[in-house]
Amino acid sequence: MDLRITKKVSLFLCVAFSVGILSATEDTATFTKEDYADWTLPENQDRITDNIWITRQNSGWLINAAIDTSPTYASSPTGTMWRMGTTESQSPDSSYTSLFNVMGTYDEYGAWIGFSQIVGMTLSMHLVEENLYFDVTFNSWTSGGGNYYEGGGGGFSYTRVAVDAPGGSNEQGVDSVNDITMCDNPESAIVVNMYDSWGDGWNGATYSLLGPEDVSATGGLSDGLYGSDTLCTSQGEWSVFVGGGTYDSEITFDIVDAFGVALLSGVTAGIEYTFTITGESVASGCTDPNAINYDGTATTDDGSCYYEGDVCDSPLAISNGVHSANAEWDTYFSYTATESGNLNITSVGYTDHDTYLIVMGSCANDDYYYTNVLIEHDDVADTLFQSEANICVTA
Repeated sequence: MDLRITKKVSLFLCVAFSVGILSATEDTATFTKEDYADWTLPENQDRITDNIWITRQNSGWLINAAIDTSPTYASSPTGTMWRMGTTESQSPDSSYTSLFNVMGTYDEYGAWIGFSQIVGMTLSMHLVEENLYFDVTFNSWTSGGGNYYEGGGGGFSYTRVAVDAPGGSNEQGVDSVNDITMCDNPESAIVVNMYDSWGDGWNGATYSLLGPEDVSATGGLSDGLYGSDTLCTSQGEWSVFVGGGTYDSEITFDIVDAFGVALLSGVTAGIEYTFTITGESVASGCTDPNAINYDGTATTDDGSCYYEGDVCDSPLAISNGVHSANAEWDTYFSYTATESGNLNITSVGYTDHDTYLIVMGSCANDDYYYTNVLIEHDDVADTLFQSEANICVTA
């Protein structure tokens, strides 16, 4: 009788105090956080490394208690990136993104995937700084609560298993260093320069590099307008893909070799590029004679070619009439008035695309924004996404 009472008391205390539970072997751990457990306490956090403490508040999705104070769309849990499915099912150049971007989306049949459906799912989790990978299978998830974040106490449980990186062992990863001289073969190293036009980082996007013998590297711009990674790569053919964020249109990047030569320059997200690391100083640039910035001395094309209409300083000259613009990126035009009066510029009735119109007096800028903007216009109406502007001109 006493033994039975003692067991009942122990069970009651476990539930009443909502203690987080971690059972682990060397490569596998199961973590449970009960509803309304104090997420700030270490026992309610899955402390995977010194900098990654996974937990959940009373609502919302997972956070890293070592850094986060609340969940954010683009990065939580900070320091981690995710993909749907097991790590083994990912290709070496798969683009990882934030947990919200993985779960807050639609499946191939158009059905909404939310956190209320996460139980039973296995996701691949990448600890970016440590370059570690885990398969995370969710055993439970408390939903409800009547709010957007599907929170009704914040309880959840998962089992994580340490696994190799996509396409091979974690030991196949490329070292990231503070200075190129720290690499064993510095002549083969590269620098990835990352830019974001809005200035808030890459919003979950990452670069994925794949080189000889399936050696790989990933990274991204966590915040700000600019950042760079110095990588101890090897000679040979490489590919790179950037994507997986919420605002990939803001992204550009360069890849520069150890001699300061741009192997890729000013390229954008969403396209897979290839380049060659020779370990020798080679001339690279635009090798297309039809481009505005053709470089006759370049022996390697770095992807920097641009043409009339691609940049403000080389616009397409137009007059009154109907003209075409590229639907995938910005197109620049110049117009010289031949008579004074009202000038109407419109895309209404000429395209089904969502357009954005800017009229400028010149290409003057402060390195980030144009400073001589006369008119900006986006949508004509809530359901009409074309643009229109009227301006008085003098011949």
